[in-house]
Amino acid sequence: MLFISALIATSITFFRLLSSPANGVLLLIALKALIDTSWKINFGGMNLLKITAILVPCFLLPKILSGGKIKFSNLPLSNIGTFYLLSTVTGFTIMMIDSSFMSSMNYAFRILNGFLGFYMFQYFFNEKEKFRKLIIALLIAGLLPAIIGGYQIYTGRIWDIRETVGMVRHNGLYHDIVTVRMYCFQTIIAILLFWTCFSDKRFIHKICLAAYALLCSAVIYKCYSKSAIAVYIIWAVVWAFLSKKIHWLFVIVFAVIVVNFATGNKIYSEVENVFSKEIKIHAGEMDEKYMFAGRVGMWKEYWRIWKGYDFFSKLLGSGKNPPVHNDYFRKLFANGIIGVTMYIIILLSIGFLVSKNAMNNMTPLNIVAVMVYLMYMLDTIGVSPSMYPGYQWFVWGFVGLALRGVDGLEGEFYDTDTKNEKKRIKYVLKW
Repeated sequence: MLFISALIATSITFFRLLSSPANGVLLLIALKALIDTSWKINFGGMNLLKITAILVPCFLLPKILSGGKIKFSNLPLSNIGTFYLLSTVTGFTIMMIDSSFMSSMNYAFRILNGFLGFYMFQYFFNEKEKFRKLIIALLIAGLLPAIIGGYQIYTGRIWDIRETVGMVRHNGLYHDIVTVRMYCFQTIIAILLFWTCFSDKRFIHKICLAAYALLCSAVIYKCYSKSAIAVYIIWAVVWAFLSKKIHWLFVIVFAVIVVNFATGNKIYSEVENVFSKEIKIHAGEMDEKYMFAGRVGMWKEYWRIWKGYDFFSKLLGSGKNPPVHNDYFRKLFANGIIGVTMYIIILLSIGFLVSKNAMNNMTPLNIVAVMVYLMYMLDTIGVSPSMYPGYQWFVWGFVGLALRGVDGLEGEFYDTDTKNEKKRIKYVLKW
């Protein structure tokens, strides 16, 4: 039944992408969490996730690249996106020669979805009302993983048992915890933007949004992920300081302390357990190869393999795309020294642009761009975010949208006058 629902959602999405691309993207965003539940069902080496990853850029990129309402060259990140594609060309060419056709195409379209991500949101949702529809689609997208996660927490019934340091991770209906926490973090961003940009002052709306955020936070916590905990802390600090709402940071800390006390120190003990290997390694009680769930030992082994390659494989790529759980190591294997160097330059350039943009205009959207960029950078260490199409649509989508701006989006933020006193002023995002 779940697969049939995912199949229907995929079919409707593709039909709308062809007939009305903007509305199709909204459906894609809203229904992607349902489509992703079908990851176990394969036919001919394909599943709905792979089909979506192939067809979405095929449907959307021709429209974006052809110009339309705005020339591609005038879009923010047009040069960086092109540079991003070029950084993978040699490695992909070698992969086409040395690897199977299906694995090569799978790699190519994952990268192509990253390229699409730079432009998808800013092309279709750069006006206030269109932007509001995007945020609502993101809020809808988080319902399924949040409800399933909440059900697992409440009942203790876990569909797919995955453990870490003796604790069961709540994967829900998805392939891994990266997918679960991506949807929940995506929803939290949507809640922040809806709250600051569109929510009216009705108490019931605030309560519903707050309850939704708390549910997503609980689901993220139950992933028992070190990077997820780190992202949550970074986001809380960045949002509190850049939006000049420091009191929310104290509210979050106080709430965690209260919940920890009410559950008999459970929060503290579980977080300590999540980082238990790192604590033991720091104390000299465990080999460092077990750090980051054994990733350090894996990286050392892959580093040994890479050093055995010939000069040109090291320089241009080996044609391999191993599951090394590190985006830089993966790039080093797939695209060589040249490719990983270009990738690092791209990431640093984007970081400079979003930071400068936020410092010049401290709006919620610009702050969110900084937050999702920092999340992506953190995840490049322990996973390979550039291999997740939906993750890239979300992160690069908000980065591109923030750099371009949303016409007619109004709100309030705090600034400092010449006497260094805070005052509330109006802003209008209009580029």
